[in-house]
Amino acid sequence: MKSPYFFIITLIIIHFNVLAATGNDAGVLSIDSVTGICPGSNDIYVHIKNYGTNQIDSVFVDWMVNGLPEVSLNYQFTLNPGDSVQVLLGSYLFLAGGVYDFKAWTREPNGVADIDMQNDTASSNAIKTAMSGTYTIGGVAPDFSNFSSALSALSASGLCGPVDFSVRSGTYNEQISIPAITGSSSVNAILFHSESGDSSSVVLTNPAGASTIGNYTIQLNGVDNISFLNMTFERSGTGTASTVIEITNESENVTFQSNQIIGDANVISSNTTGTKSGIFSPNTSNNNNLVLRGNYFKNNANGIWVNGNQTSHATGMLVENNLFENFYVGVFLLYQASPQVLGNVFIRNSSVSTVDYFAISIRYEIGPMIISKNKVTAHTGNYGIRLRDCVSTSGMEGLVMNNFVQVGGSNVSRGISLEDNCGFVSVYNNSVNNIGTNTTSGTAFYVNGSSTSGIVSINNIFSSPGGAYGMYVADVAQVGISQSNYNCLYSTVNTGYWTNPQQTLFDFQLASSRDGNSVAVDPMYTSSTDLHSGSGLINNAGIPLSQVQDDIDGELRDILNPDIGADEFLFTRITSLSKPIPFLIYPNPATEILKIIFTSTINAEVRIVLNDLSGRTIFKSEEYIDEATKEAMISLSGIAAGSYFIGLENGTSREFKSLIIVD
Repeated sequence: MKSPYFFIITLIIIHFNVLAATGNDAGVLSIDSVTGICPGSNDIYVHIKNYGTNQIDSVFVDWMVNGLPEVSLNYQFTLNPGDSVQVLLGSYLFLAGGVYDFKAWTREPNGVADIDMQNDTASSNAIKTAMSGTYTIGGVAPDFSNFSSALSALSASGLCGPVDFSVRSGTYNEQISIPAITGSSSVNAILFHSESGDSSSVVLTNPAGASTIGNYTIQLNGVDNISFLNMTFERSGTGTASTVIEITNESENVTFQSNQIIGDANVISSNTTGTKSGIFSPNTSNNNNLVLRGNYFKNNANGIWVNGNQTSHATGMLVENNLFENFYVGVFLLYQASPQVLGNVFIRNSSVSTVDYFAISIRYEIGPMIISKNKVTAHTGNYGIRLRDCVSTSGMEGLVMNNFVQVGGSNVSRGISLEDNCGFVSVYNNSVNNIGTNTTSGTAFYVNGSSTSGIVSINNIFSSPGGAYGMYVADVAQVGISQSNYNCLYSTVNTGYWTNPQQTLFDFQLASSRDGNSVAVDPMYTSSTDLHSGSGLINNAGIPLSQVQDDIDGELRDILNPDIGADEFLFTRITSLSKPIPFLIYPNPATEILKIIFTSTINAEVRIVLNDLSGRTIFKSEEYIDEATKEAMISLSGIAAGSYFIGLENGTSREFKSLIIVD
């Protein structure tokens, strides 16, 4: 019979053997450097960890690639219990298009066996070399037959340098979604462009449908640093869900330039959900630094509908030099910080009146936005530029300047509208023409909102020849008009609204205590939609503004006496005379008929203008005066008795004479 002490001693020996075994326990935690690898020789790194209770002073690391062993590493540095360290195993030559399986494991920590084999090994399989350089899509012997196969490779491989996809001419019937791409950066950027440089040569198309799920031809779903150049994206068919491009999931640093973005003409109607947009972005995330430049948007209920996050606002939004045709809403931006909308052209082809038309609509904006040098031709569409809840700060005001805006219709019509408590927005040197006929709900310039503040209006033409107001300030917004002056306020009915309708400029000045240096004359636009001005009474009638150095055409402003409106007069559009036009008027005082007698031969087009003493244009006509023309007859029927100025204008030359009309 064995002594009890034998069993006790045996258990102690086993216990110490177990402690010795488990005290030396190492393993490979991860293989670190096998994603985003370019073809060529690359260093291979792994993390090893001390899982045991003993300090490790040495351990072997073995590794293999595609089942073939590589040279082992004998790591001989101190690694305390629980610590890990990254080590270089060696280098490996990667071939373009190769697929690789990596495996690495530890053995003999501190020169003894590691009995816990379960934590020794790490693997990384099906590793592909990342993409870099130029690839072709479509055509003869391409790298990829279509967009889908190119994106599949891109998503699987990632990037190790910039990638240029040159797309050959053709129509590609595909719907594609691009996720985040490993290795993407401002340097390792992605570009898709037509090989020919002609945007109509490459068409990526997908039929419109009935479901708002998957409602796109191309979706950017978290991808960054990507650009599209000189291609056409379209939705075909007659489905009601017809968005062309969806940008979501914090896709940042995205550029669309010189593309055609075409919807289906059969689904052009107002849309309040964004499901019929050229470009749509939901309000679930901020897609920062989105640049839309030089594109052609057509047949979209909404050309651009881009949301930011409701709590943080998106940054870096730029909409520049795009053309929008046949739409209801051109640009709709929400929850943006300091967006810029510059040099775009908006043309509404239909002349049928609508109350759902907005060329530019921005809401819930913060920071110093800039809306400049845009041209809006709405015909009877009712809104040109509409800002709601747009708030900047003193010293960093938002700017609305140098825009041509033409609106109209028989319902509500507003050229430039600041609503719902906008703050610190400066409206400078715009030319607005509201041809609408609603004398109570139409206006060239509109301001409303009980918390409106810091609104400045200088050097603008607010013209309403159809009977709408020139300027309408709601009662609750009056205190928010910090300054309004040097404007041209023209209406054939009421110059403006301030507490009540104000028929004349003098009435408006008296009611508002503003616009003391403004005028009320017909700006003599080239046409109802071409808002280059022709009236000498607004030439050199503005004041210099540091923010407005040139006009809508890029012509420099007069540094001392700039013109009112978006157009700086250069008088190159009509013949000019070098001296005043000599003429006589008879009789004076006049009753029913006024005769203008030309006292010398003139071969030029002249404008005959009758203004009242406030500068309001009562009558105008254009006549071509040649050798055979000796006089012109003007009917004064319907014009009230009083004192007036009768003038002839041509280019830089103008001549006025006093006229008295009696009953």
